[in-house]
Amino acid sequence: MMSQVTNSKRVLFGMLTQGQKGSGKKPPPSERDSKVKFQRGDASASALIHFANTESFKSTVVIKLFDVDNQLVASGKPEKLTVSRGEAAERMWLLPLTNLPPGIYRVDIELTDGIAWRQYFQLTD
Repeated sequence: MMSQVTNSKRVLFGMLTQGQKGSGKKPPPSERDSKVKFQRGDASASALIHFANTESFKSTVVIKLFDVDNQLVASGKPEKLTVSRGEAAERMWLLPLTNLPPGIYRVDIELTDGIAWRQYFQLTD
């Protein structure tokens, strides 16, 4: 598996983790485990990004999912992002896995000025 790509100017930390539990509630930060291998039985995965807050900035952010052939599989809607200096800024996106065939996938988090974070993951039977 290739290592993740992070634009350290805009992203402090990012990871893929297990999707929401059956209750629909987000797990507490201390219970999130980074994952790069998921099974088809997993209903979803989550992409969690902590944006760097050393300076204030405004942008749009969008999540995109690609297959191993670099074909766009899914894309979220662009969202406005405002990060204020010194304040915590975290976003989480849910990635449905149930309709995807087994394979290798890439998740990109894009800001107005380019890719802010990229991670590959594997989906197995």
